[in-house]
Amino acid sequence: MKKSNIVGLLCALVTSVAGAHGIMPTRLQAPSGSPVIGYQFKALNFFDRTSTYKVECFRNALAFPVPCLAMPKQFTLRPNAGRNFRVRLETNGKDGIYYICTAYIPPPDETSVITRTCARFGVGVDPETGGPLE
Repeated sequence: MKKSNIVGLLCALVTSVAGAHGIMPTRLQAPSGSPVIGYQFKALNFFDRTSTYKVECFRNALAFPVPCLAMPKQFTLRPNAGRNFRVRLETNGKDGIYYICTAYIPPPDETSVITRTCARFGVGVDPETGGPLE
């Protein structure tokens, strides 16, 4: 039993480092019909260099952006550092999965892919499955 716990911990560490940045918590839920959701998240930078991130919000899929109030909306983190940020999102009572993401902004002199790390906020639905809350 202890061996499986160690393997799980190692997998979690590998996933975090491979992603190069993270967000905590990753799963949240709110009651059905909630008109506004808000929470304080923590962004993490696993790069070995200072990196810039911006906050983005989506509903049901990353193809459907929704406006949200983030404080701050964009920030820079030192290597292996983290910082708190707040997000407020008006759902207008629409249930579904809302994604709160931090997007890595590559430096102008570097061609790189913009990567996103997202938390799933289930409003009236299970944040893991998207199905009804039990």
